Amino acid sequence: LAAPQRSMQDALCNASVVPPQALQSQPFVLPAPWDAACRGQGPNAVAPPPSAGHWPGQQNWCWNWVKHKGCKEVIGSMNWHDAQERTAGLSFAPHFVFAPLEPV
Repeated sequence: LAAPQRSMQDALCNASVVPPQALQSQPFVLPAPWDAACRGQGPNAVAPPPSAGHWPGQQNWCWNWVKHKGCKEVIGSMNWHDAQERTAGLSFAPHFVFAPLEPV
């Protein structure tokens, strides 16, 4: 533990700064029917977008569609809130009022 912290401190301009702790990603808690749909399950399953990541057991097609429609398709010219609203209008994600999908 001391070695990784030291190497990170060496990379900082101010050695007295405490490096941030690494955070674990948390799964999205989505309301039904989006909980299943965003995993590609159920009668209203969301299809994987063209740029879907491949993280076994952690697929969230809704989040991936928001990223695809709001970042990749428009070359980053849209903020995350507007991207989720646009994607919700296409029925690829829940509206942010019901289930905000936070950017990573």
